[in-house]
Amino acid sequence: MVETKIQAITIDEQGVFTIHKDWENTLEKMQQHVGGYIEAFTLTFDDVTERRITAWLNDEGKLIGLEPTLVIVGSDEEVIDVLVGNLLITCTDHEGETVGLTDEEVHLFLDKLGMAYDKGGNGVRCFFTDCY
Repeated sequence: MVETKIQAITIDEQGVFTIHKDWENTLEKMQQHVGGYIEAFTLTFDDVTERRITAWLNDEGKLIGLEPTLVIVGSDEEVIDVLVGNLLITCTDHEGETVGLTDEEVHLFLDKLGMAYDKGGNGVRCFFTDCY
């Protein structure tokens, strides 16, 4: 059963994080937040629960010149990717359905954030993943 209201984190282009306890779990709301068609990017994977912390972003964000929001860094400290524009952070379950973050997953996400890069005052952050 698809959850209609979920716990999620939004990150805007200025790097401001907001935790939402009752995010409306619809495609339209996701597209509205990222400003276009959505693309999923897996940030973490739990082998036991098969849940993934997932970042949703604008599918064409890099092509249309959206500003960097989150730099994804692997365990070897190499940059894996740079996510741009407004982001929505949720989980996906073993069936690929979008589900809410648990309180533990919110803390895990926030714990994996590193120091902000100084990019002309922009709040671009690093996210350290062991997923790759």
